[in-house]
Amino acid sequence: MSKRKHEYRYEYEKEFANVKQSRKGKSYAHCCYCDSDINLEAMGKTAISAHNTTTKHKNFARRIVGNHSMKTFFTSKTLPTKIDYEVAASEGAWAFHTAKHQQSFLSNDCTTQLIKTIFPDSEIVKKFSSARTKSTAIVTGVLAPYAHKKMLSELGDQPFSISVDASNHNEVKLFPLVIRFFSSRVGVRVRILDLRSMPCESSEQIMNFIVSSLEENGLELEKVTSFCADNAVVNFGGCKKKGKNNVFNRLKERTSARLIPIGCPAHILHNAAEKAAERLPVDIETIVLKICSHFKSQTARAESLKQFCSQLEAQYTALPTHTPTRWTTLDNVVEKIIDIWEPLKHHFLSLKCPPRILEEFFKSEQSLIIITFLHSALLVFKKPLLLLQKTTALFPQLADIIDSFKDAISQRRSSEFYGATTAELLKGLKNDHAEMLKSRFQEFYTITMDYIDKWYRPEEHPGNLDWTLLRNRKVKYEEVLEMAKQIDPHIAMADELFDEVSALNSLLENIPDDVFDKDDPEKKWMNILSETDYLPLIYKLVSIVFSIPVSNAFVERVFSLVSAQWTNERNRLREQAVRALIQVRVNLEDFSCPEMHNLISSDQRLLKQIVGGNKYK
Repeated sequence: MSKRKHEYRYEYEKEFANVKQSRKGKSYAHCCYCDSDINLEAMGKTAISAHNTTTKHKNFARRIVGNHSMKTFFTSKTLPTKIDYEVAASEGAWAFHTAKHQQSFLSNDCTTQLIKTIFPDSEIVKKFSSARTKSTAIVTGVLAPYAHKKMLSELGDQPFSISVDASNHNEVKLFPLVIRFFSSRVGVRVRILDLRSMPCESSEQIMNFIVSSLEENGLELEKVTSFCADNAVVNFGGCKKKGKNNVFNRLKERTSARLIPIGCPAHILHNAAEKAAERLPVDIETIVLKICSHFKSQTARAESLKQFCSQLEAQYTALPTHTPTRWTTLDNVVEKIIDIWEPLKHHFLSLKCPPRILEEFFKSEQSLIIITFLHSALLVFKKPLLLLQKTTALFPQLADIIDSFKDAISQRRSSEFYGATTAELLKGLKNDHAEMLKSRFQEFYTITMDYIDKWYRPEEHPGNLDWTLLRNRKVKYEEVLEMAKQIDPHIAMADELFDEVSALNSLLENIPDDVFDKDDPEKKWMNILSETDYLPLIYKLVSIVFSIPVSNAFVERVFSLVSAQWTNERNRLREQAVRALIQVRVNLEDFSCPEMHNLISSDQRLLKQIVGGNKYK
């Protein structure tokens, strides 16, 4: 009777740190120290013990212990074990955590050792090794490619829009390329397709960047529904969007599909507020910047202001910062200045030699009235700007947002309303001074309206979009037809469109009231289109409309993320690493860190990539 042959057991790894299963088969163990296979058939575990007593093994073991870093570069012929994959999932989740929460790769050198110290009994922690080099490699070589492929998979064959902008990071000019699309499976998605640096921003260079990025990702320019950017001449050629030497025209010449221009409405509102405020008797922005500069990093000055607040029974609050490139952030500072007006006034007028511009400002009886009016007026800008900055905002809602804003400004102008507090303060002025300020306030409203009318051009956008919001259960074929004529004439000519509208109305009638009233338009369409495949024409129309952004705010968010990652303290980051961090941060934003750990644990391809060495390429 033949003896039973011994096979490799995973329990051996707990007793012997140097062994793993060999690729030669189940009856072999592989020694990681001396790179040799151990036959277990006859002796089993005893064969490993005998091997570990050999002179060859001991010599290699001393070298490994003396220089543990060799393990990083050691090419093992063993198959990864279960514990190896558990360690890989942990290292992948930790790298994701580093990217998601904007931590530095350098800090992972300490973190790895700290985790080992805190959890010495964990078998996973014993093998956990995710210092700066490895965590960077996992982000750039595993997670970022996965995020990119996931984004392209979600996009599929759907139509999409493109958005671009440029921003300087020290001497580097960065260009993100953002796409937006809608599908019944994932809803509206806004993702980053590419991030590159270019020496300048000519229209030809930007156009080549867009086209090359699309080609590299296997995307067709014919699928692009709209081009969104700020209203710079290089992007659109001016408010009338004429001329040939601009990005929009260059792209339009390369596609037969209708390309819709979206000059960022949020930028238009920002600029309108800035232009209108320039006609006020006082340059409030200069005053605000001067006040903030006066107190910045000046403890003694801040203490003086606190004392005046205490004496005048006012609540002291530190003044927030104002970003000149985002003009309406001025309102946050203006509100605080109004709250502590008297303490500020006493502080500056008590100085022996205050800045002349601030001395004159606080001595004038008109200053508080002007700044109070501006605060009241900027509140009208606040709501539409918040709506335009929402990622989930839908293009059919844009007209309502802008029209509501214009109505509010128009009502204030026609009613000569400048704010309730402003009206009370005006009563304290001489009549001629009060009338002069009222005329300037009226001019503020007029300039705002004129600027909006000049730069916001709804005639360039498709109309008859309201039905896509599904505000009621009845969709009119005539409205769908008119929209289709503007967006895709081929669909408008299809008789099947009428039948699809009839089928859609039947579906809408059968949706329970509580569901119909609760769900937003995006959710309604996801439910309708995911449950049926006989509305292909309507699906395409909705996908086109929902792919169009209402503003360029998401691209601005990308710049904020870059600034948070690529700080002065992290100035050694390469552009490739920054691009990977942003791809992970943006394209995997729906995942929490525990969810990412679960995903990696269940994905053999990701586990093998983390365990393997190709991630370092």
